[in-house]
Amino acid sequence: MVDGDEAVPPELVAEMKKVVASGNNEATIYRMRRKDFFLGKWIKRSSGYPTWFGRLMKVGHVRVERSINEDKGTPWQELETRNCGWWVDIGVEPLAKVLTEAMNLSEEERHAMGRRGRRLVEQNYSWDRIGRDMVAVYEWVLGGGEVPACVITD
Repeated sequence: MVDGDEAVPPELVAEMKKVVASGNNEATIYRMRRKDFFLGKWIKRSSGYPTWFGRLMKVGHVRVERSINEDKGTPWQELETRNCGWWVDIGVEPLAKVLTEAMNLSEEERHAMGRRGRRLVEQNYSWDRIGRDMVAVYEWVLGGGEVPACVITD
């Protein structure tokens, strides 16, 4: 299981493929330590490091529950329309299908997907964009006019 803002190094992809191919492992979940980066530098001296996450699981043996992104009703269709990730239906089979697809991507394809994802975040979810949206909302609330595009009214 990989979040949209995470990158998996080729060495780890190879190791995960090896573990999955062995088929005789008793473990049902593998935890991996995440490295957080800011402006291209690894943040190694923070309260959030090391943080371990379950990322490779045996199908049918682990149940992952999250209180967010509970259904496909979340606004993540951009991941697919911008070809920078997957918008996955809930369930073991859809998740397994996407994980297989992701692990079979070439290194070049993974990097290109990551670059597109970064552009998406910079364009739509950066602090600058959030700030501009907040100003538009405040101006709208205080002065009326057109509803800003960032406001969902339905």
